[in-house]
Amino acid sequence: MAESGEDVLQSVDKVDKNPSHNSQTELQSFSSSKTEFQGRSRDVRSKKTEPIFKEEDNLLQAACTILYTVPRAIEHYIDREHKGGFLQAIRDFKDQLKTKLRPEEWDLLSQVIVHHRLYHVYDQIIQDTILDNEVLDLLISRCILRKEDRAEIEHHPRQSDRNKCILDLLILRQEDSYSVLLEVLKESSTCSKDLIECMEGQLYSHHKVASQPKVKSCITGFHAVRLQKNYHNLTQNLSNTECILDSLISKGVLDPDDRSEIVYSGVQVKMNRKLIDHVRSEQDYQFFLEALMEDPTNTRLASDLESTEVNSDELKSLQTGVIIPTLTNKLGFHTMVSLVSMLKCVQISKTEPESHDTSLSADLYRLQFLYKQMLKMKLMNSHQYQQFVQTVKKILVRLGEENDTVDITWNVGMQKQVRKVLCGLKEKEEHSDLKDKILKMETQQDEVIPKNIRDQIEKEIKEWKIKDKMFVTTRASEYVIGCLQDNSCLTLTAPSGVGKSFIARHTALVLQKEGYTIIPVKKPDNISDYYQPGKQAVFIVDDICGNFTANQQQIENWQQLLPVIKTIIADKCCKIIVSCRLQVYRDDKFNILEPFKSCECNLMSDKLCLTAEERDSMASMYIDSSLDNIDKLSQNSEFFPLLCSLYREKHWRC
Repeated sequence: MAESGEDVLQSVDKVDKNPSHNSQTELQSFSSSKTEFQGRSRDVRSKKTEPIFKEEDNLLQAACTILYTVPRAIEHYIDREHKGGFLQAIRDFKDQLKTKLRPEEWDLLSQVIVHHRLYHVYDQIIQDTILDNEVLDLLISRCILRKEDRAEIEHHPRQSDRNKCILDLLILRQEDSYSVLLEVLKESSTCSKDLIECMEGQLYSHHKVASQPKVKSCITGFHAVRLQKNYHNLTQNLSNTECILDSLISKGVLDPDDRSEIVYSGVQVKMNRKLIDHVRSEQDYQFFLEALMEDPTNTRLASDLESTEVNSDELKSLQTGVIIPTLTNKLGFHTMVSLVSMLKCVQISKTEPESHDTSLSADLYRLQFLYKQMLKMKLMNSHQYQQFVQTVKKILVRLGEENDTVDITWNVGMQKQVRKVLCGLKEKEEHSDLKDKILKMETQQDEVIPKNIRDQIEKEIKEWKIKDKMFVTTRASEYVIGCLQDNSCLTLTAPSGVGKSFIARHTALVLQKEGYTIIPVKKPDNISDYYQPGKQAVFIVDDICGNFTANQQQIENWQQLLPVIKTIIADKCCKIIVSCRLQVYRDDKFNILEPFKSCECNLMSDKLCLTAEERDSMASMYIDSSLDNIDKLSQNSEFFPLLCSLYREKHWRC
């Protein structure tokens, strides 16, 4: 069976008429017990459940695999392959990822970087602790979570899901909450000693917290902070709850139905939590405070509430109306594929690989293909699903995953969560495609370079990139890139064959990765015709003003453009890289072109000429090391880079 292209997923119009084969267990055989799709919605219980048919269920299970299981497998692969592990890989490739990822993907990656210690013990905490009782009370008291979050947490039926929801809320914070969580777990009796020791081992950095200015009590919202900071104290020590309920009912804060709900909780701590959850407005708080003061057994709690200080950060962290993202701290498909391709220096193919090609590049292509197909499909019949399962299983095995990984719990709740995320991704993809089309149209309208010329330039740059794979970094090439940090115009000088053009083109390709458009200049008018103020561009001028002697006509042509050249140089968005034969540059007639004399990089100078080590590197890259007299040749030939290139071309032709 072919593993890529249309052989993987046939047309969605050919729906299987008899989808009786149950493929669920095959998906479960290589999926994890955790899921990336714990979307959080407080009104989910009030929504009518729509039936999910077999063909849609197949698609949702496939989506769960692509969007959760595959990224986790890639994560495990990176963790094994990269020195320092997965998190170190994120740090090492952070800058490249920032330029490649979408804003929401980068935000998620930034959260992982901030909360890296929690990331290490994430799964262990979910499985081995109980976070939604006393631990949650303490987290609320420390203003790490909001008391309104409890309803969302308690919505989940399973303990592990409630734990996961709490951890995901912690990860949404901009600040690292690991230390506070560790302190709270130490105070709780639900956390094992082994887990505490493991978490303490991760606690290798300590940060001092600066004191915050106090906020006056008249500012709206201080009551919410005071309630939260005393939340644990109130839930554990509040007594005579029914008397307080009567007082609040008489003042309109509660109604009899609220009383029934609270009392029905049974256990005192749960009754106290329910009661505090009903204290929402500032007026509710004042009536609650009065009720505490009326009861001698609760006056101490009232005093604690009133004496609690509030700082601006605490007040800001508890502002209502916060939008809670639906994704967890687990990195998604695009991020993981981008990271592994950078880590292994893999260029993902743009064409369908052969079925027998089992390279990482081919597998990443197949996964991207499946991802795109998944977003286009509305249903997946049993045959399509079977092909999907078999393809992904083979890829996961090649990534080092075992066949008998933990089964997922696939139920109606999971289906709804995956459906929600999948619909969101499809909508986002549609908007992205539309945005790309509009951007392309706007770019073409603003484009000053004719399309036929653009096509020629694109072809030329493609050839540069192929040759650049053989580029040997030298002190001269590094110096040139450094000079362009402070200079907008730079001239490379040297005799023929020393590598001026190669360094100029390599530097242009480096700038292209930073967002610059490369514009090779064939004649002086190009630079004035193709310049666009404020747009990043790097102009490459090769052998300016002649090859062997200074060409008077060319010098005059450039002289007429000096006002434009000076304007471009003043525009910090543009760079001009010029290569010039040394004898032309030193001709007195060239002196009139002042901008090109402002920053010279002489490749023959003692500072920039090839070192013995650099020549050896070139020889090993381009020339058969068994050739006689290679050392003597490399040391005595100033045009040694040209000899290397010529030898390479002749060798490949043979």
